Amino acid sequence: MRSLSHCSFFLLLFLAGSFVLADVDSPTDDLLPIYNLIYTGLNPAFCTRLMNSTHRIGCTTPYGGARGRLVFMNRGYDESFVQKLISDFKTTSYLLVTYPPLSNVTLLRRLSEQSSLAGVILLFDGIAPPSSGCSSGEVTSPQAPWLEPNLPAFNWNPWGTGILYEEFSFPIVQLDSAESAVVLGRAQSNSALNSYFWTAELDAYMQASRDSRRCLQENTCQPLGGDSVFGVLGTGGADPSVVTNRPVVLVTTAADSNSLFHDLAVGTRAEKSGLLVMLAVARALADLFASQPQVWTAYPYNVAFAALDNEAWGLSGSQAFASALSTCRSHGCKDLPANMQALAGSDLVAAVDLRSVARPLASAPPTPTATFAAHCSCSRPPPSQLLAAFQEPNSPVQLVQATKPGSTRALPPSAVPALLSVSSSAQALVITDHIDEFTNPFYHSELDNQLSSLNISAMCALSGLIARSVIRFGLPNTSPVVQVNCSWIAELANALVPNLANLSFSDTSSTRTAPLSLYTSVFDTGAGFYILDKLANAIAQPSTAKCSKSSDCGENRRCLEVGVCSQGRDPTFTLSAKDPGVRWNSDSYRWDIVNASRPLWTESNWNYLSMRMYREASRLSEYMTFLGGAIALIVEVFIVWGIARVGEASWTAANRRTTHGD
Repeated sequence: MRSLSHCSFFLLLFLAGSFVLADVDSPTDDLLPIYNLIYTGLNPAFCTRLMNSTHRIGCTTPYGGARGRLVFMNRGYDESFVQKLISDFKTTSYLLVTYPPLSNVTLLRRLSEQSSLAGVILLFDGIAPPSSGCSSGEVTSPQAPWLEPNLPAFNWNPWGTGILYEEFSFPIVQLDSAESAVVLGRAQSNSALNSYFWTAELDAYMQASRDSRRCLQENTCQPLGGDSVFGVLGTGGADPSVVTNRPVVLVTTAADSNSLFHDLAVGTRAEKSGLLVMLAVARALADLFASQPQVWTAYPYNVAFAALDNEAWGLSGSQAFASALSTCRSHGCKDLPANMQALAGSDLVAAVDLRSVARPLASAPPTPTATFAAHCSCSRPPPSQLLAAFQEPNSPVQLVQATKPGSTRALPPSAVPALLSVSSSAQALVITDHIDEFTNPFYHSELDNQLSSLNISAMCALSGLIARSVIRFGLPNTSPVVQVNCSWIAELANALVPNLANLSFSDTSSTRTAPLSLYTSVFDTGAGFYILDKLANAIAQPSTAKCSKSSDCGENRRCLEVGVCSQGRDPTFTLSAKDPGVRWNSDSYRWDIVNASRPLWTESNWNYLSMRMYREASRLSEYMTFLGGAIALIVEVFIVWGIARVGEASWTAANRRTTHGD
């Protein structure tokens, strides 16, 4: 009887441990083997919650997470499938497993309202995304309120669904190829009549529940925006880092992109193409000035470069830069880098903003000449001198003017409106690969991630045209010979587009590892340091002093990739790209809102993002298990009762024999 009690005790202990383990999210090493037998852990990209000054967007789970049975919906679903889904899952929670693009917001709303939809899991199957259909997460007129509000907005993005700005009360995740194969197989197995069903749990509870104003006060969110990267090619004296207060020609681009899944916001065509061309132009001009000192001496301007972060959210990067320029000019900027002070003290005479320049315009019939489009502000006189500098009759790449005379169309999303707000006399162009609507159906979508969408040779030719045009703008009677390193563009593209996990930097005092993300967030993503490092190595002139890290070179100097220190001051610097409507208060240790008219984009805080799968018994299986357990219990009771009766009879008989013996 004592051994039976021991067995019962250990059985109860095991069952109690199982219940405890079922609620463990991060098991200890002792429990890990058992945990892994029960659960399959996954690491998808999550849709998170963002807020602006008026409302919330994005996704969250209820407190404690979301749980449901895996249900597969193929691309070719019909109304009968939807009706059956609603009928079968009125009260039973389920997670919809399907393929991107996630463009049918109406269907998601319907399923959420009429059935127990607990979340959406998007698969990746390696098939090339569709070339048509609504695949862009943006609205049709991106950033319209922050461009030129005095001009009517134009629908630049005909592919837009606006799903980026929808709010969902359930989680949405994107799997990679390996995880998709596992989840798809298990979801499809659920469609058969099985004793067990595969179930998943998602936990992505967002702490912020209100708009940006409230969540900043409650300290449950953080402002979006990393750092914009700048570099200045100085033209004063023998030391190339001595930046005089000469007028400035500025070449800008966007450093960030956007998608429903922020960690997958690569933006290959939409933003990375412009970034690659900007870096190539910077290197080509630096090489030209170094190899031809007479051009350097004669050129009347400083040339500056900017990779603006946080442009995907209210063009906040360019707005922050313009705000810093304005503040520097009116109140001084002694706390900012020396090169920023020089920019603020100089007149901006020309700006060239590079956006999507992944491939030349389509021509009919095709010609050997690659053509790109130049947009200018309709609310100002045409930038005639700048446009003239881009004219090269015999060039393999041409620039055509997209803005027609008399047009009242607002500019495509760009930094130009912000720059013109502080330098109204500057001549400015936006260079793109489209004259009218975007030709990229995946603008601000996780599907804009294909290296093959970049025409490296055309981008290389465009880089050369821009570099030569910048020289001609300051020296109209020259015919500069510019060498662009096309292989370097391809090398950068391979680093920035397909795999960001192994980016390396030559200037960091300690080793930095970049996560697989280019998302403009409240944390350093690593890509910003990579861009800063590449721009510095492109435009800094080397000295003869050898180094292995920047601390070997002294204050304000940089150790370059070739193993020597930069000649003079580091020509690059960073500037916060956070919305200028917020400011850090070091006394209260919180963000204060100083301009409520700005969009004030913020991202919610969260504790963790997790997903796991496990097998769950069906309702019939649970009933059968219960019935079997009840029968087994009854049988066990009778067996124990019988053993007890036999034991009692044996004890009684033995006791009688003992009594008679006495």
